[in-house]
Amino acid sequence: MWGNDKLLLNRLLPAKFRYLKGIRSSAEKGDETKIINSVSDLIEKVLNKQTKSNDTSAQHKESNDDSSQQAENYVFCYRGQADFDWEPEPSLNRYENGADVECKSLTELINEIPDEFQKDVTCFQRLMRSQHYGLPTRLLDVTTNPLVALFFACNNEEEQCKDGAFFTFKFKEKEILNPDSDKLSIICNLSQLSESEKTCLKSLIDNYKTTKNKQAFTVYLKSSSLEVKETESYGKLLSFIQKEKPYFVNKIEPDFLKNIILLVVLSQIKEL
Repeated sequence: MWGNDKLLLNRLLPAKFRYLKGIRSSAEKGDETKIINSVSDLIEKVLNKQTKSNDTSAQHKESNDDSSQQAENYVFCYRGQADFDWEPEPSLNRYENGADVECKSLTELINEIPDEFQKDVTCFQRLMRSQHYGLPTRLLDVTTNPLVALFFACNNEEEQCKDGAFFTFKFKEKEILNPDSDKLSIICNLSQLSESEKTCLKSLIDNYKTTKNKQAFTVYLKSSSLEVKETESYGKLLSFIQKEKPYFVNKIEPDFLKNIILLVVLSQIKEL
């Protein structure tokens, strides 16, 4: 239990929230912004939110006529940032031409220090290592330990005159992926495509939404009216995926390419 993390508590409890407004907590989308004034204040707010979520889930189950339906289980994750004005988004989103930056910077880094990436089998592993070296990626670090998030919200000396931010995210437990997930491989391998190739894939997604029919979209993919660039981009993504997962079949639901996913990595959790 994170509340028994004595090492972190010993480092945080003596801390002083010197800026008068303290650390602001911007929780789930639509929630009001709250002020955190102390470690105990944070713990109280976190526990209250978890309790409220569990109660709501239980009430929903009771009100449902289907007795076989189980209450939804949720996982809460947290992120601390030194400046409240920063959006909780991947570093890649801060670049205007992020799509090209992602592909080129990753390739350049691997070419520069190939030995460091030698043991990486999947694109996700390469993205994790790239982020460690400071490259902008589509990954966003979050944690299940609110004390860790609080530490990052108040640990940056350069931003001590600003409000820190503590973000709360809630995910359905059944939707959390593991590092071997095919869905994870699909999302991560988008990083190997150029900006123009990603633009072509976006047009596929838009066309899929227009048809609103999986069977019709399958016919569309096989039609001669499909632009060559679109099929090449789709084929390239597929080849990258099959390189790390030879068994992967040619079935990618376009809508999924825009999903935000959560996965567990050892003691860490990363959001894409």
